Amino acid sequence: VLSGNHLDASAPPLIGSAIEHSKILTMRLEDMGFTADSIDDFLDHGAAETQDLQVMVLNNNPVGDEGLTIIAECLSIGLTDLSLSKCGLTCESQATLLNLVSLSPNLRSLDLSCNDLGPTGCADMVSWMTHNDKDTFSLRSLELSGCGLGDEGFLRLVPILGSLNFLGVRKNGITSQGVEAVMQSQKMIKLQSLDLEGNLIGESGVHSLTERFQQEHKRSLWNPKQLTSMIDTVILSNNNVAPALAQSTEAFLKIHNPLMTVVW
Repeated sequence: VLSGNHLDASAPPLIGSAIEHSKILTMRLEDMGFTADSIDDFLDHGAAETQDLQVMVLNNNPVGDEGLTIIAECLSIGLTDLSLSKCGLTCESQATLLNLVSLSPNLRSLDLSCNDLGPTGCADMVSWMTHNDKDTFSLRSLELSGCGLGDEGFLRLVPILGSLNFLGVRKNGITSQGVEAVMQSQKMIKLQSLDLEGNLIGESGVHSLTERFQQEHKRSLWNPKQLTSMIDTVILSNNNVAPALAQSTEAFLKIHNPLMTVVW
């Protein structure tokens, strides 16, 4: 753990070189002032060549889109978890994110929260995942909270909701209209957890969500072997949901979809 230490220009290549011959599995490098140039020095001098590194946390470093390109090209094939929250990424990283996921066969968890990706930042990555069997990639947890997705960006993620286990889209300006569009898409949704905290979802969005999965639950009872959509846990705290609506929805779910948990 080196988080919080701001290094002078000579340090990144020296640390990277030392890591090359180590057995380090996890590196926490948060808030260290890494830029595209210094992360290039760091990765080119060893860290990229170790086959043991599995987890890298680079949150709150201004590496930007250029730095992400370097990271995507250099990281070890054994990487399973990568966190790049607050790293100054934009929609210009669209192609790089595709490369990162498609060339990292063991990457299970990717945190891109609090970057200005906008509605289209993940479009290439989603397209690639959609056109490849889920067994050809490992990504199952995607954190996109605070990325400026809006309703459009949320809808663009629909094709991969059958591949992920977790999707985090907190504080993205998602409205009831966005939830309705996703629920009406009739695409397969198989999530363990969907985090929608801190958006702008109201009554019509809640109704759309519960009705979609009530129908799916009913279908599964009639034909248990039929593959149906399901979300185990939906987090809706800090949305435009009145207490009375939450209570009535809970009563509805207990009868019509007892397997779904909603966090208010």
